Amino acid sequence: GFFFILANKFKYERTFVPRTVHSILGTIVLLCVAFQIVVGRFKYKSLTTMQVRTLKWHGRLGLLIYDMAIACIITGIWELIGFFTLSNAFITIVSALLWLSLHFQMMDNRTSQGTDVEETEVLMTEFNNRIKD
Repeated sequence: GFFFILANKFKYERTFVPRTVHSILGTIVLLCVAFQIVVGRFKYKSLTTMQVRTLKWHGRLGLLIYDMAIACIITGIWELIGFFTLSNAFITIVSALLWLSLHFQMMDNRTSQGTDVEETEVLMTEFNNRIKD
């Protein structure tokens, strides 16, 4: 996404300062994705070296970034096609339904994976005991 933005800015000789809702949301999404990558590396390192689950908000922030990315796509379509067109209304409704479907599936996956801290610690202890035996 970032390289496409750069290519578009250079091709049409536009400023890099975000001026529309779409570009502001896109900038926020790109910054949040970079932040998630850094936090994910720390989380993975602490999980593999110390076997401690830290930064538990990391997954929920990822879901929020996904939501913002979908909003960014919809605002981009609105800027490209126009806000009050029939095709735009159809695209927006289909995008919203797809977003809702995926959003609830991701929320369901998080709750069905046993994210309870005590349950996770018990599973990690059992796993470590099996490795030692």
